[in-house]
Amino acid sequence: MKNNISDMRKSILRILGLDNLGIGADSITNGVLAIRNESSCHRLLSEPNVTVLRAARIEALECGGKTEIKLVSRNGIWIRAKLPTAVDSCTASELPLYKPRKDYIGPTYKTVSDAIKQFVLADSRIPIIVDTYVPVAGIQCRPRIGCMPTTHYRNQTRLDSGDSIKTGIYKPRIVQPTLLSWIYRRIAGGSHTYHVPWICIGGGNDYLAIICTPPAETCRVSVNDKGLAALEEGVAVALRLKRCSPPWLYTAYLVGNVLSGAPTRLEAKKPAIWSPTGLVPLYASVARNGKSIAIQLVVWNPSPIAVKHELVIEEYRIRDGWLYTGLSRDWEELIPSFNRVHIPLSRNQLAIVSINGVELPPLLRRRV
Repeated sequence: MKNNISDMRKSILRILGLDNLGIGADSITNGVLAIRNESSCHRLLSEPNVTVLRAARIEALECGGKTEIKLVSRNGIWIRAKLPTAVDSCTASELPLYKPRKDYIGPTYKTVSDAIKQFVLADSRIPIIVDTYVPVAGIQCRPRIGCMPTTHYRNQTRLDSGDSIKTGIYKPRIVQPTLLSWIYRRIAGGSHTYHVPWICIGGGNDYLAIICTPPAETCRVSVNDKGLAALEEGVAVALRLKRCSPPWLYTAYLVGNVLSGAPTRLEAKKPAIWSPTGLVPLYASVARNGKSIAIQLVVWNPSPIAVKHELVIEEYRIRDGWLYTGLSRDWEELIPSFNRVHIPLSRNQLAIVSINGVELPPLLRRRV
């Protein structure tokens, strides 16, 4: 059964970390998010992917001004805003509207952990939901295949607070995670500090990736123009890479860190839920009634391109599925194919998925 979007708003705003800015569901009226704090408004408009708010049925931002403008994200999704700044003869602008901040706002691996726990029964194993690298263990895990040591990322270094590491790149380029997206910067001079879940530093075909690991949710990393990176706060691992892949790093941080902290064994042969296309669940609500199951999910496409994702619910036949992206006021019907549904999403898009299913007979469950 499809959920009321207004019931999901509080969860979505919490997942995105906007409660830290004092932005809550009580600030939303008729699809308009009113932000009375000027610094909070400025902070939100410095994000390149603030259009993920459309999944919470937020169609406009009210920052206390009269200037109306359409803010367009890199994936083409837009959101209306009223700003106090006077803008002559302009009707649209590409996000971010202001220079992005160096402190991260967005989901952490603990968000994904809470979502996965909804699919774990008592004494059950933690499902491997997508292909991911586990930073702490240095292994690659894949649904239906399992976990194994990887030969691609052998040069891995553990970093504790106070440790530093050389990138070997003068005036390096960095990739910084933002609200379910990322931006590129150049360290032209001096030293800069970033509060991030991961960061990529380098240039050409030589990059250093630093991924924050448990128990820290985010790390404080400083980078200078001489190519020296220092971990000022937190615990992390550093990897030498030939190229920087933000989707890979985001998935390793969000999902890989969950698997590394699992108190029980991992389930790879037949995980309760998994995606062969890398779809990441950020929120889940699972209701079981006899042999029926109803699932509400908030999912994110980490890919920089549009993808027709697949989501598999093991041991259940999906009766119907629905998708809400906020681009229209109606739910879109998803056509199920036995135990999976296809979910079309644009670049870095957030969406709500509602699925109803029925448990398969015992003999059929063994064969699926």
